Amino acid sequence: MRRFQPLLPNANNDMTRRKTLPKKSVLSRFLSGMAVEKRVAAPRVNRMLAPRRREPSPEPSPLRGTTSPPSAGPGGDTELDWVDAGDAAEDVDRSEDVDCTYDTGAASTLLVLHTEAVERHLVGPERQERPERTIAARKCAERFAARRRAVAADWAAGEAVGDGDLTRAILRAHTGRYYESLEAAVGGAAAGEIVNLTPAGDTVGCAGSLAAARRAAAVGLDAVRRVCAGDASCAVCLVRPPGHHVARDGKTDVAPSQGFCLLNTVAIAALEAASALGRSRVAVVDFDIHHGNGTQDILGSDGRFFFGSAHAYGGGTYPGTGGPRDAAPANVLNVPIRGTVTAKGFRAAVAALARRVAAFEPDLLLLSAGFDGHRDDLADLGALDAKDYGECTTALLRAAGAGRGVGVVSVLEGGYGRWCAPKRKKPKAKKNAPGPNLAAAIDDARLASFDACLDAHLEAIAAFYAPPPPPPRPASPSTVGTTSPLPRARLTFDSA
Repeated sequence: MRRFQPLLPNANNDMTRRKTLPKKSVLSRFLSGMAVEKRVAAPRVNRMLAPRRREPSPEPSPLRGTTSPPSAGPGGDTELDWVDAGDAAEDVDRSEDVDCTYDTGAASTLLVLHTEAVERHLVGPERQERPERTIAARKCAERFAARRRAVAADWAAGEAVGDGDLTRAILRAHTGRYYESLEAAVGGAAAGEIVNLTPAGDTVGCAGSLAAARRAAAVGLDAVRRVCAGDASCAVCLVRPPGHHVARDGKTDVAPSQGFCLLNTVAIAALEAASALGRSRVAVVDFDIHHGNGTQDILGSDGRFFFGSAHAYGGGTYPGTGGPRDAAPANVLNVPIRGTVTAKGFRAAVAALARRVAAFEPDLLLLSAGFDGHRDDLADLGALDAKDYGECTTALLRAAGAGRGVGVVSVLEGGYGRWCAPKRKKPKAKKNAPGPNLAAAIDDARLASFDACLDAHLEAIAAFYAPPPPPPRPASPSTVGTTSPLPRARLTFDSA
């Protein structure tokens, strides 16, 4: 038996096959010129904005803010103390049980902060930690803000922080003796002269270096104040010089030097949040390729903080701290990665940190964001790419509860770049060898890997605080046909 099976228009204005109707009913409706009933597709659910089902979290141990530690091995290290670069993928906790809902009010803004004052810290052409880093970072952030909604920028950040207020905040983290040594070092520099700022000699600067480091710290203070006040949900600080290697009194006892660092911006910001802004549980996570030994020295043994670091270790890797046998306070988790830092080992290390962050239940998360583990970075210690840094950021924000009332502040640490643009020929005149050619190696073109990592970091944060615009809503049935007529029904035949 042959029956008519009409093709009828759906909500997308294309043709779809409807349930077979009796021959007489279809013919009578069609030949009489009656309007064909329009099918309206059910609205799609945006899974990115829909809340996920959240599983109950494991019970914490009697020690507030921590989970029960695994059994310790020789020397006091636990099973999380050492991550082999070839660890199995099943060791990775992707934190899928933590939902990823979004703030949608005015305070859901992702704020990018920068001040050109940080470029006044001059180090000479042979150094990789140069002003071009933050100049490139700002350009990258400008491009990012231009394509995303709910992203704001302040290119003169930190100006609201007064000098006296800033000095008091700095002296919470550093001793007066160390600060006075920096004043003496820059005070003896002539205009345009590059001088050693620390005895070790790897941390150099000019007469304006301390002022630049102070403005970087001011940007960090500005960031935590805005986030804690509810003016923004997240802030990203594009500042230099880095700070996570400088301890309370300068160089730590074990480290050979301060690793380009003058003032510990992230520790200063964390202490401001806990001491002046009412935050009692501040998590600080460092995913720079080098151990955040200075931050550990300042925040360790203070129960208001959790500090975690995933970093390369062994083979003479700077600064030589944060190893599996190194003693650490109870509120510190170091996850050293042996050998070249691969994506698999990095994910396992970040997963270990994410579990501790979730157990700590922070009311503020600070990130020491270093991108020098990229496979094309001058540090030459990692085999990571931009995607790995995006996934790392997502895992840590989910664990902390970002998007559900927990603010986030990210502070730039390391990341020096090298040419890594795909399918392009490397300029022969620009090489990556140390010495005078290093200046050419880290200009804007050579910072492609750094830009890619920063962009992935910003994208991951924006997924929580500045999601992309929703897709256009389908036209309502009342408006369909007002702009263009529906296509006429077509008759086709099939065999019953």
